Amino acid sequence: MRSNRFTMFLGIICVGVIFLLSPLMTDIALSAGHTYPDKPITIVVGWKAGGGTDTWVRDTAKLMEKKLGVPIIVVNKPGAGSTAQLEEVMTKKKADGYTISAVEAGTAVNRTRGKMVCPDLRTEVAFLGSMSGQDYCFGARVDSNIKSLKEFVDMCKAKPGEIKVAHTGTVGSQYSILMMFKKEAKIDFEMLPLGNTATLMKELLAGRVQIAQVEYSAWAPYVKPDVPKSMQLRTLAVAADKKLSHIKPDTPTFRDYGYDVVFKMFQGFAVRPDTPEDIIEKLRSTFKAVATDPEYRKVLFKIGRGAMEYETPEKTQALTCRLVDMATEQMATEAASMKSKK
Repeated sequence: MRSNRFTMFLGIICVGVIFLLSPLMTDIALSAGHTYPDKPITIVVGWKAGGGTDTWVRDTAKLMEKKLGVPIIVVNKPGAGSTAQLEEVMTKKKADGYTISAVEAGTAVNRTRGKMVCPDLRTEVAFLGSMSGQDYCFGARVDSNIKSLKEFVDMCKAKPGEIKVAHTGTVGSQYSILMMFKKEAKIDFEMLPLGNTATLMKELLAGRVQIAQVEYSAWAPYVKPDVPKSMQLRTLAVAADKKLSHIKPDTPTFRDYGYDVVFKMFQGFAVRPDTPEDIIEKLRSTFKAVATDPEYRKVLFKIGRGAMEYETPEKTQALTCRLVDMATEQMATEAASMKSKK
């Protein structure tokens, strides 16, 4: 009798233990069966659809989703000079690797210039890597009376501050290049911010803007020989350290005219720094596999970004620090200039 009672008591204890441990065992089982990623991933872009950055992100995402085996959804969240989406991803979304922020050089500059208070790209994000070396073109319509960079500089010296040069905004890559050019050439011209690349190109092609600074991906379709002359553009200079054969072999750089205007930007991806390390590494290796694939080179040339090359997360962070230093110096120069005019 005592033996039966002991056996019954032991059984009750075992059942209780199993009952108490079952949630834990279930979690362990689910964790063991979970393989990242097992649902769609979202990439948030800080610019409107149709622009150069948006096009690059969407083409890259298509190749990444093939390697990851899940759909990648691209969502546009423009605002505050591309910093709004960074704030959204890094502070409001889960650190689970299912929401990625597209990042670029302009985002780092924008934060430095006080466009918006958002996470610091130097220390508060986990980069997945980037592509750097985008080509920036300074030019005009073919039918413009400005045929060379020298002519432009001469006109600016003859009429300081009167010539308008269009760019996308008062912060970012294009703005930085124009500021460097002003300083190097010792000239002054009005910088006309038009908000986005699509608007800039529309105004330039319509003849309402004479000169523009813009990324080559937007410029490329209008320098091909088969384009009607009324739609052709002339590249006066590129902000590169060497001639770029994929544009035109004879296209001059700013350095060819004696102006040290070189700008190496980056475009890439980042997640919250508290994302599990194994997930970060999975995303990093996936992006690197895409970015170093020979087939990807064809995609880059197709969208006018043939000079872009893969940069590691560490090099991307170093580029960010350089851009922040550059923006800080520009702000100091602007402040001194405004003070001297008072």
